[in-house]
Amino acid sequence: MARRSSRPVQALLLPGRLEKFAADLLHVQMWCLGRDVMYSGGNLLVQAGCERVPAPVARYHSAYSVALAGEARLLLWGFGLFYAAGAAGGLFIGRYRFRPQYTAHGGIPAAWRAEDLPPFSAPPADRRTEIARWPGHMLRWLGDYEAGIIERLGADYRVRVARACPGSTRPPAAPAAFAAAWYDLAQQCEDCLSQSATETRPPVISMEKTP
Repeated sequence: MARRSSRPVQALLLPGRLEKFAADLLHVQMWCLGRDVMYSGGNLLVQAGCERVPAPVARYHSAYSVALAGEARLLLWGFGLFYAAGAAGGLFIGRYRFRPQYTAHGGIPAAWRAEDLPPFSAPPADRRTEIARWPGHMLRWLGDYEAGIIERLGADYRVRVARACPGSTRPPAAPAAFAAAWYDLAQQCEDCLSQSATETRPPVISMEKTP
């Protein structure tokens, strides 16, 4: 399990209930992705178009990278997700706490632990509306991925894998409906963050320490 950073960060805040549900779902989702790469019929992430990025040393797990719309890429580690948008910056969402964190570094980070990610900062004022849409892009990819899993392997496979997730006796959404849950969350995140981004004094930035 990845260690969690104690450094100060800037986070985009969502309503408490939405944040909790998203964090619980992401934890189970990351567990499922970890099992999917070991599927007996072949690595399901690779089959879904992801590129495997081997870790430099054996104690870390591989990362996976996939192209999104435009020039953006989504990077997946066991400890979270990273949206790389080039010159516009990047956004990290940790596995255990769903608080999107912006960084001006928008390339694929050479990081194998959360504490090795580039420094976080407040999103620039002239890009707040654009950045508020990035979590939605990330979550819709997860929704598309889950829809593909159900179509190819059936609901029983995802139910079996999700229910085996340690520390999650009951998944926050029905495993067979993970795709719908991600699509719904994507829209809710986009609505909440976009509304905050257009306010004169947006209440979405909070100085905090990651757990």
